[in-house]
Amino acid sequence: MNRKERMLDLFFEIIGLFIMSIGIHSFIVPANIAPGGVSGIAIMIQYLWGAPIGFMTLLMNIPIFLLSWKRLGKKYTLQSLGAVLLSSVILDYVITPWFPVYTGERLLGTLYGGILAGAGLGLVFSRGFSTGGTDAICF
Repeated sequence: MNRKERMLDLFFEIIGLFIMSIGIHSFIVPANIAPGGVSGIAIMIQYLWGAPIGFMTLLMNIPIFLLSWKRLGKKYTLQSLGAVLLSSVILDYVITPWFPVYTGERLLGTLYGGILAGAGLGLVFSRGFSTGGTDAICF
């Protein structure tokens, strides 16, 4: 893979993670929705104990990455680990302090959050990356 392709991959990964994080922080969490997978569990932990969602996602992904290393290989696991680290930083330190939350109709918040999170994940997946969690197991 040449340098231009790697830069394009990184660009789409960052933009996708940014869009996904906006969907989670600004719409899904305020609507009191916990999606499936590791991010849903992290959101529930945040509801219960106030732990940062990104940090909890990273922590819960450690055993998944150990399995992924054996099953899917070093390159894929390291790329996914990078995406999870980046996602955690974006969600906890970029989006959460700076982006407002939607406090309107819960159904609309769920819809907007799903669209943004799905679009962000689509960009990440389109470049062959994973955001960890069940994605890393199923890929």
